[in-house]
Amino acid sequence: MRKKKEIEGITLAIDLPTTVEPIVDPPKKKKELSEKQRDALKKGMDALREKRKKLLDDEVVKPLNKDPVPQPVVAPPPAPVPVPEPIIEPPAPPKVKKVREPRPKYLTADDFNIFKNDLFNTLRPQITKAPEPIIESIVRPTPPNVLSGVSYLDEIFFKRK
Repeated sequence: MRKKKEIEGITLAIDLPTTVEPIVDPPKKKKELSEKQRDALKKGMDALREKRKKLLDDEVVKPLNKDPVPQPVVAPPPAPVPVPEPIIEPPAPPKVKKVREPRPKYLTADDFNIFKNDLFNTLRPQITKAPEPIIESIVRPTPPNVLSGVSYLDEIFFKRK
């Protein structure tokens, strides 16, 4: 069987098998029973067979053991009507007002900053600044001597010693 498929003007032909065989796994082999296991199985089956036979015999024998004279049925005496006991509610416990323990006051950031500033102020020595003398004349700084090129190199290597 050929199948054709056309993709954007190109025709492709593909050969596909007509039947598809399913993949089947081979059956697994069962483990063989040993002699001890077979004997135990046989013993258990025999015990079960005897138990069933005994139950069947008991059911068959029971109807045969019936008394020919039925005993008169005596109605049971009426049951006494129970007298309900009065319901006594226990007294309600006295209401106790809960006393809450006072909450501890937690330190806030503001409290910490106040404490820190007080501590620093007590530990720092008090320094009083002396008033600076007023200089009446204006001191003009002298311009620095600008060196460049060869004069700068001479200054570095020859004049400093």
